[in-house]
Amino acid sequence: MTFPATTTIQEYKQKLNEAAGVYFGVGSRGIMMRFTVYHRTTDYWVSGTLLFEYDIEDQVFLANKIYEPFRPHNYETEREKRFFVLDIVRTIIGVLLQTVSLIAMICNSKRSKQL
Repeated sequence: MTFPATTTIQEYKQKLNEAAGVYFGVGSRGIMMRFTVYHRTTDYWVSGTLLFEYDIEDQVFLANKIYEPFRPHNYETEREKRFFVLDIVRTIIGVLLQTVSLIAMICNSKRSKQL
């Protein structure tokens, strides 16, 4: 079950009620909840996983919790890595062209001053 950040409390309760017989029933042993949070001020990402289990008396308890800080990586596939390398090459070419252009402008201004 997935809930986007724009889910209202009414939509959340409706989905939870619809899932009551499917996810939370006699055959269920546990529920895993995964979420990701971001703090904009500190630029800090945390991935969280909570595992809730039912004991023999059908009481729910928190069996395991894992919190892992991480930094998202934009270049995960081979294609994205190639684009990253191409971006670096394009940046280097752009800097070289700007440097050559600047040197040419300096040489032209020195020639014009000598004439």
